[in-house]
Amino acid sequence: MASGSVESLDQMPSALIATVMTKLDISSICSLAVTCRAFNSCASQILSFLPNFHILVNFSGRLLSEIGSRCKDVRSLYLGSVAEKRGRAIHISDLEELLGGCTQLEVLSLMFDISLFLRHNFARVWALASEKLTSLEIGYISSVTVTELLSPNVGPQCPSQLRQSILPSIQKLSLSVDYITDTMVSTISKGLVLLTDLELRDAPLIEPRVTFDLTNSGLQQINQHGRLKHLSLVRSQEFLLTFFKRVNDLGILLMADKCANMESICLGGFCRVTDTGFKTILHSCSNLYKLKVSHGSQLTDLVFHDIAATSLSLAHVSLRWCNLLTNHAIRSLVCNMGLKVLDLRDCKTLGDEALRAISSLCRLRKLLLDGSDITDAGIAYLRQGIISSLISLSVRGCKKLTDKCISALFEGTSNLELKELDLSNLPYLSDNGVLTLAKSRVPISELRMRQCPLIGDTSVMALASMQVDDDRGHGISLRLLDLYNCGGITQLSFRWLKKPYFPRLRWLGVTGSVNRNIVDALAMNRPFLHVACHGEELGTDPWNDTDGSYLHDYEEMDELEQWLQEGEKTEMANTQIPRSNSSCEISRNESSTKKRRMGSGSGSVESLVQLPTALLATIMTKLDISSICLLAITCKTLNKCASSVLSFLRSFHILDLSLSKQLIEPLLPPNPCLKSLKLDCGQLDDSSIELLLRPSLQELCLHNCAYFSGRLLSEIGSRCKDLRSLYLGSAAKESVSAIDLSDVEELLCGCTQLEALSLMLDISGFLRHNFVSTWALASEKLTCLEIGHIPSITVSELLSPNVGPLQGSNQIRPSILPAIQKLSLSVDYITDSMVSTISKGLISLTDLALRDAPLREPGVTFDLTNSGLQHINQHGKLKHLSLVRSQEFLITYFKRVNDLGFLIMADKCANMESICLGGFCRVTETGFKTILHSCSRLCKLKVSHGSQLTDLVFHDIAATSLSLTDVSLRWCNLLTNNAIRNLVCNMALEVLDLRDCKNLGDEALQAITCLHRLKTLQLDGSNITDEGIAYLRHGTINSLISLSVRGCKQLTDKCISALFDGSSKLELQKLNLSNLPNLTDNGVLTLAKSQVAISELRMRHCPNIGDASVVALSSMQVDGRGPGSSLRLLDLYNSSGITQVSFQWLKKPYFPKLRWLGLTGNIHRYIIDILARNRPFLHVSSCGEQLGTDWWNKLEGSYVQ
Repeated sequence: MASGSVESLDQMPSALIATVMTKLDISSICSLAVTCRAFNSCASQILSFLPNFHILVNFSGRLLSEIGSRCKDVRSLYLGSVAEKRGRAIHISDLEELLGGCTQLEVLSLMFDISLFLRHNFARVWALASEKLTSLEIGYISSVTVTELLSPNVGPQCPSQLRQSILPSIQKLSLSVDYITDTMVSTISKGLVLLTDLELRDAPLIEPRVTFDLTNSGLQQINQHGRLKHLSLVRSQEFLLTFFKRVNDLGILLMADKCANMESICLGGFCRVTDTGFKTILHSCSNLYKLKVSHGSQLTDLVFHDIAATSLSLAHVSLRWCNLLTNHAIRSLVCNMGLKVLDLRDCKTLGDEALRAISSLCRLRKLLLDGSDITDAGIAYLRQGIISSLISLSVRGCKKLTDKCISALFEGTSNLELKELDLSNLPYLSDNGVLTLAKSRVPISELRMRQCPLIGDTSVMALASMQVDDDRGHGISLRLLDLYNCGGITQLSFRWLKKPYFPRLRWLGVTGSVNRNIVDALAMNRPFLHVACHGEELGTDPWNDTDGSYLHDYEEMDELEQWLQEGEKTEMANTQIPRSNSSCEISRNESSTKKRRMGSGSGSVESLVQLPTALLATIMTKLDISSICLLAITCKTLNKCASSVLSFLRSFHILDLSLSKQLIEPLLPPNPCLKSLKLDCGQLDDSSIELLLRPSLQELCLHNCAYFSGRLLSEIGSRCKDLRSLYLGSAAKESVSAIDLSDVEELLCGCTQLEALSLMLDISGFLRHNFVSTWALASEKLTCLEIGHIPSITVSELLSPNVGPLQGSNQIRPSILPAIQKLSLSVDYITDSMVSTISKGLISLTDLALRDAPLREPGVTFDLTNSGLQHINQHGKLKHLSLVRSQEFLITYFKRVNDLGFLIMADKCANMESICLGGFCRVTETGFKTILHSCSRLCKLKVSHGSQLTDLVFHDIAATSLSLTDVSLRWCNLLTNNAIRNLVCNMALEVLDLRDCKNLGDEALQAITCLHRLKTLQLDGSNITDEGIAYLRHGTINSLISLSVRGCKQLTDKCISALFDGSSKLELQKLNLSNLPNLTDNGVLTLAKSQVAISELRMRHCPNIGDASVVALSSMQVDGRGPGSSLRLLDLYNSSGITQVSFQWLKKPYFPKLRWLGLTGNIHRYIIDILARNRPFLHVSSCGEQLGTDWWNKLEGSYVQ
């Protein structure tokens, strides 16, 4: 924490700080105590008046008696494994004092073995229990003792003190016994008249006889008073492979008659019950939401065959060791779309088809597939559906899985909630799979990889360096790591298991053969770490199932260790990388925070110094330049290593920052290995040419080259002979010296290996004849060409046949640019002549994108007509077509094209995969419908200004074979909600753009909610309301990355609450709330509280947005990180409530990642200058332009990059 922050805390009243801290738990208080002296001092004082203090410790039996004598007012008591390690049992008098003293007791859990108590005395002691006791749980007790305890008229021996029943108020009873018997079940059912929850579990040591077993008769006694809601009867195979062999379908039928109101049922070991019995339960218990069956050896697919016909809404289903189940059962079961927990462990016949069905369960939180027959291909289905909602996943013992299953699950995913992952007993899982997992940055807290023979030291190193967030490393999220019997683990791994690595680790499983001295050394280094070497399963108290292990919070504990050990407090780092050596703007406060989290003490630096420099360098070469620079500021060792690594990096990409020559020069030393360079050149000019252009480059991408002259092109041609791909954005736009044709000539003549060329600049000023002859020098390997602006006449002359050098008849070339496959041009007019020339001259063309923006209404010779469309795709290879007339300068359309033109074009477009059509105002539903029915492979459809496009286009789209993933229908004002209802039959839709379709309302949103794969949704200018927005929360909000509701005038602050209030972790990164007149600061406060990791937030033209919104966003935390940690773009242009007050919150350390800021134009210039000095990497716009990267750039996909 920066010194300024400490000083501000010292100025706050201690009483105020103490009041805030009393609202926290003990772990959070200790975490705060190590951050600064002010919190440390206050934390010591408030321990005297804390209302709650939770720490678990081992005690002897005396604990019970002392609780009874000291805690008279206790209501709830849980004791786990008491005296288990003390060498003596708990005496009956200890229990007597507990029950006699705690007269207000309502909930009691004794999770230890009390079977050794004398049965007669035991029953007499329980007669002293509080009459308020409603919940009782016992770790182990004999069934005979239970029967005698709950029989009527048991109490003190004096006749005058006889009680009608012991424990009359019990509503919840959970017991682990030696045998579940008819007598015990009958006694419980008769004696406990208020019972609503009954849980019985036995683990026989020998095969039970009929008098010590459960039969059909015993099941008939269950729920005699009709109040039972939750029932669990389980026979464990812990000591003996045995089942309830005396219960069959008849017993289940008899029980079902009294169980109509059951909400959860758990049955384990009923091996004689068939489909008839289990099916009876499903059809009788209409309120059932939890069903658990284990060892159902006769349970088949028929149980779930007609489950869709019932009214069940199951949320939790467990079917363990049900080996007759197949994929068909799962297909039927998933009609319960509300399923949150699905346990299919040891159902060995389940395969990939089951996973395909499961992928539709978008609310699933826990999935256990141990021992099933799934493959890597099946695992990939989870990524397409439920991986974003899962908290726990287990594939233990799925022998067919390999490293590819990790890639299939996690590569390319972001913001996952997965906390628990079990990869144990996978013979083909290797270190490569774990490396992929580490790169995915999934915040896993429990990772099990037991008995994986190919897992070795490399996996431990990868996990130790795993980053969940950009500023947090060293395996920050792991609390449990089980590597028992992993064949490749050696003593080397223990260096990475010490501090500062894995700061939250609490349980570690390793091979038992590991040297005991190494384990003892690790224990001294980490006294709070439990190390298991004997193969036991790791976790919390084995008795404790009350907290729901897969749903609990994972609080940080490393600061707690520091405080308990009274270790040295973390200090500010004194060493900083020179500013010129960093590619990222990192505030001093943020830098020191990273050092504290990563272990900036002397011990961690010494451990890094001991590592070979070559090893560190090898690891760092796998990172991008931004990550290398972030590592460089953490310690001197990594700083030195980073400087050397820069000399042999193969790629150097920084596109989100515009760096000056002084800043970038140290990052680009001489490097013969550099193959790819991508930069934002907004602050560079010709003086940087020698720095940037390297002979080894094969890919060069330079955005915003406005201050370069045409010399840049000629120098590229002379210096970068081996270049394959070149992108130049806005070259010479602001330069005094324009680009000369000779510059282009040197570029084309020099780069003889060029395959892809993008010149995002205006070349309309070049002489047409010379221009054509210049392009004759272009590489014959050139397959992709993109030009920012060029006249259509020049295009026609350039691509006409027989254009080239005329030095001799034998040197005439049949065509310039013969290998072009992808062509993207922005022209003055799209004409028939140009389209015809392109189609005839480029025989290999697969992608064609043409865009014009006329300055005046085009005449017939300078326009596109039906005749021009007839020439498209003459060679039949075209896959992607885009024809767009922009209204950038003039409202004009393709008025000479009608349905006939589309009918003619459609005959040649059967193999099209994407079509983009803009400005075809005379084409009706007939023309557009022809496109849909002719192009069976179409996955992307974009239509803008389709003024005659109506609902009929999509009326029968379900009858086609189309599988659309990207649909854009902008300014199609005749479309209504009915069109969207039909369109969403394409369940694979990932992008849906409905901007300025003004007739769409809430019913359209209701239809959209079924699109669980939707990533981008744009609804600008539609007629939706707050009620309609609420539909998204129930469906697509979990998958959305980008959402725009700009100009939806009916939306208010309630739309923010409807979207985000109470939502789980979302993937949403871009949100546009511009031009909403009813959006106020209250809505932004709700957004800030939601902790959604939004990186781009636009709120232009919102008159009620003011300084309070900026303050709220600056304090917004994502994953416990602030202030305003996730925002990279914030657009507040013309939000009239923004004043100079907001600028205090726009300075460092707030919004550490902010790169673009839009503000009202009337802000004083000197204030903006002050902000610019405070944040030199921040681009501030006050003129109303749209914010983002180079506007020419379409290669990256602007709304999903």
